[in-house]
Amino acid sequence: MEAAPTRGSSEPNVVVSPHSSRAPLPSQAGPDVLSVYKDWGPFLSWIPSALGCPKVNSQVAISMIEDAMESAMERDNEEGATGPWVGLLGFSQGAKLCASVLLLQQIQGIYKSRFNFRFGVLLAGRAPLLALQPGIPTGGETVVGVNGEESVDKGKPIRLRLPTVHVHGMRDSGLHLHRQLLENCCEVGSTRLLEWDGDHRVPLKTKDVVALVKQIVAVASETGVQFNE
Repeated sequence: MEAAPTRGSSEPNVVVSPHSSRAPLPSQAGPDVLSVYKDWGPFLSWIPSALGCPKVNSQVAISMIEDAMESAMERDNEEGATGPWVGLLGFSQGAKLCASVLLLQQIQGIYKSRFNFRFGVLLAGRAPLLALQPGIPTGGETVVGVNGEESVDKGKPIRLRLPTVHVHGMRDSGLHLHRQLLENCCEVGSTRLLEWDGDHRVPLKTKDVVALVKQIVAVASETGVQFNE
């Protein structure tokens, strides 16, 4: 998500505008996705261990993920956008990736990371997170390699500290995994939770969308995004 000024006034408003990045790997959709989005193929994956993905080693997969994100950001710049990138929003596997990118940024620090996102919005995201850099301790419920591999020396569990909004459909068959992402992978006090009456899909009803927008505006404001009245 990008913070961009709206034009036409002496004190322009700031809007948070979403821009999409396309996953790099062809795949098959799982049953939870097919139950809602079966007519929306072809399906793509961020994670090489997903159903039907071609075999790709972890380092190549990480490079493909970085390239896909950077290409989307560069394309947006070429189309005339000028605002800073402030957050990540993802659904399902995309939410897992967003949280994993934030974790990588947290580990690398502001001066080494390619990215400087302030928060994430995670819709139906599952645990565990992905290690997007060699050397990140993996194993257990918090972090695994992009191909599902675990370290011999698992080390101390790593948790995401950057602010996140978690959106859970209360009739989603993967709800227990979404709760694991919230409870096991994120630092206590860094999260917001929005629950809605739905299954494995993006909320579309006005009341649910309004509630989500309020959460996004709140976390954006808390992390320094300026909104003019």
